[in-house]
Amino acid sequence: MTVKAGTPSFTGSPVFTMKAASTSPSAQIAPHSGVQGAQKLPTTVTGINTHFVNGTTVAYFGFGPGIRASVTVDSPTSMKVYVDIPADTPPGPVDAILMTGGEMIVLPLGFTVVPSNTGSSTTGPPF
Repeated sequence: MTVKAGTPSFTGSPVFTMKAASTSPSAQIAPHSGVQGAQKLPTTVTGINTHFVNGTTVAYFGFGPGIRASVTVDSPTSMKVYVDIPADTPPGPVDAILMTGGEMIVLPLGFTVVPSNTGSSTTGPPF
C-alpha cells in the first residue's frame, strides 16, 4: 500500500477491513422474584447476543451459600433456571450472574427474595 500526503490517491488492496462493533451480551429473568422456601421455582432467562450451552452455562443468585440454581439450556439465547431458595435466606434483592465459559452477564439486583408468609404467629398473651 502506498499513501502520499497531500494527495487524494493511494495504491494497494485491501487498504483495511472494517468489522461491526461487538455487542455485549445481556439477559432478562422472568419471574425475577421468588419466595423464601421455594423449591425448583422455574424461571426463564432470555438473552441477547448470548451463547448459552447446556452443561457449561451456570447461574448464581447472590453470593455464598444459599440460593441454588440448576440450568437447562433451550438455545444459545434461552434457558430455564430452576431456583431453590432456602427458608432462611434473607429477603431482598440479590445479583444474578450467568456464566458460559468466558462470557459473563451480571444483573445487579436482578432477582428478589420475597419474605414467606408461612411463619407461625400466636394471638393473645403467652400464658
